[in-house]
Amino acid sequence: MDSQGQTQTKTINYLITPGVVSQAQKHFDCSSMDAVPLEEFGGSGTAGSHFERRLFLNELMVGSVGWENPSETFAVSQFTLALLEDSGWYKANWTNGVQLLWGKKTGCSMFTSRCEDWNFQNLDGYFCKVANEPTCTYNYRGKGYCAISTYNARLQYYEHLSDPTQGGTDNQMDYCPFAYRYSNGQCTNANQPASDRYPFEYWGGNSGCFDSNVVTPSYTAKAKDTRCLQYTCDTTNKVLKVLFQGTSFTCPTDESYQKFTNMPSGYSGYVACPKLGYTMLCGGGDVSSTGASGTPSGESPGTPGGSPQGSSTPCNNFFGLFCSSSSLVTWSPYVTVCACIFYALFALLN
Repeated sequence: MDSQGQTQTKTINYLITPGVVSQAQKHFDCSSMDAVPLEEFGGSGTAGSHFERRLFLNELMVGSVGWENPSETFAVSQFTLALLEDSGWYKANWTNGVQLLWGKKTGCSMFTSRCEDWNFQNLDGYFCKVANEPTCTYNYRGKGYCAISTYNARLQYYEHLSDPTQGGTDNQMDYCPFAYRYSNGQCTNANQPASDRYPFEYWGGNSGCFDSNVVTPSYTAKAKDTRCLQYTCDTTNKVLKVLFQGTSFTCPTDESYQKFTNMPSGYSGYVACPKLGYTMLCGGGDVSSTGASGTPSGESPGTPGGSPQGSSTPCNNFFGLFCSSSSLVTWSPYVTVCACIFYALFALLN
């Protein structure tokens, strides 16, 4: 049913190879999931041949490698590696994979519901409905905004807002509006100009985006806003701590959202611990333990999961993903080759 109460239909192909389905069940925390949707947009080289971008935003094998995803990186993740192993032709070197973070622990509704019905309370970066409203990106690494466009006609099946001509800017996201990162919103940018940030913010390594409207008396607080603040990771207790002007806010062990209003002297407003904050900001980026059990590994203090690839030299066998080297793979030179292999697999399996 679209936003106007009318029935619409579309055809979707699904991938049901066992390794991919198993990885999806673990990643999305949905044990009842029995198939992975493929992309329905694009021509014969895209539709039915790539992972659904709405569910796999920055996986290397989504149908578009444009820069709509706010992380601006692409992950050779557990899903591509599992698919290649499922073919029976490859044995993946899981230590060189990168965990996908989009959709992690979001539950079954990501698959069973339209995006406007996702029940992701207090989870930033996903479905939004107020144009340009400030929000953090899904990985809590940058400041963003709710990206909504107005079209010349109704979006039919893809109507997610009260105005049937409005929706997200990316058709491969099924026109679901979500948070785009500001071009100057990357919190890890230590060289951020003073004119583009509050003087009490922290920009650089171990900085994340947090739901916060904290200000000094010289500023006017908004009801909802974002701040780049420093954080640390207690890897023993699996707890995220947010640092602000000498005060440390310890986040809940269950990674639930919690708002703090006891600001240091001279400041007013709030700082909030994000939902799944430890998973996003402190979890490891590799998938070395997901091959058989699907259990993420590689946790390290302050290291963003799904961090950019591309600084290391690939090894000799298939760009480091299927050999014994510990090198990482640079994604950009190999997109075409990987896409061809991916497409060939589907052509043969079908």
